[in-house]
Amino acid sequence: MDKIFTSDRETKRLLMQVGMPEDVVDNLFKTFRKLVTNPKGYVATANITRQLVANCFTHEHLLNNTVDKAKMAVLGNLVKMPHIPWYWLAEELASDLVKTDPPESIPQDIILPDAGIIMLPKNLISTSTGEINFLAYKLFRQGENSVIPTVSRDMNTNKLTKGTGETKFVGEAGERLCWTSLQEGYTYGGIVGLIPHENEYRIHHLEAVVMADAELERKEVNLMTAVILSSLVYASQNESDIVHATSGSGFGNSKDNNRQSKYSQPLFIGKDYKSPLRSASIGSGKSGKGTSKRIHFRRGHWRRIAYGEGRTKRRWQLFAPQLIGANKQK
Repeated sequence: MDKIFTSDRETKRLLMQVGMPEDVVDNLFKTFRKLVTNPKGYVATANITRQLVANCFTHEHLLNNTVDKAKMAVLGNLVKMPHIPWYWLAEELASDLVKTDPPESIPQDIILPDAGIIMLPKNLISTSTGEINFLAYKLFRQGENSVIPTVSRDMNTNKLTKGTGETKFVGEAGERLCWTSLQEGYTYGGIVGLIPHENEYRIHHLEAVVMADAELERKEVNLMTAVILSSLVYASQNESDIVHATSGSGFGNSKDNNRQSKYSQPLFIGKDYKSPLRSASIGSGKSGKGTSKRIHFRRGHWRRIAYGEGRTKRRWQLFAPQLIGANKQK
């Protein structure tokens, strides 16, 4: 539904106007709503919830569109979960991931659940339609298909009928990682093909639909895809850095004990991450031999490294973006 919703009541009223039963809408709000102390620098979860609820159903004839197929595959599976996982990508890590090339594969045993919502800091990803505030994803494993909530309209009564449509994402090409994001009535999404190899999924291809400005939108979609892939890999390689934020900037000291017990603290990915760019400063630009040294930016990248006894194991390591030739502040 291509509309910006300013309140739960307005969202519910408009959905009921187009034929959605009240109990269905209420259950959707109950499923998606996250009672959390919203940290500064991120959009409130209530705003995201309204967009998710409003887009939870699609007309059957739209499922041949890759973006809508990805969106509904994600949302249709999220609503089946007893508790939808929400994560907040820490600002410093998020800032580095948008400057990092995506990994060539992801672990099969990812630490995060196979489906969830990752909240992004404000001003991280700006598109032609506005800011991207979250990325919702679903990993479809071998033999797992999506059951998509659909609606059809009775041309005689003009009422909507709830149904389901099954989309098979797996097969000869392997598994699929679907992701979506909604921005002021505009839908972004993609389907990443994955090939099982040993204990990883190799990234095979990306399906996405671009609209008006194909080159610009393809860059935007590729950036969002890179962030979701890098987030999954970082979380899997740094499980200890997935922590609840209980204090620090952005959190007030509420005197309402009932509210404190009712609202949970956000779960951050990369809360303790420190970017090399933060300690870099541009100095005189001269080397020790007195010759000029060109300062340049190097994008981040993921590299497979050996570790463990006999260096027989492999894992992905993030080599963060850096200013090469800059001085490091102590």
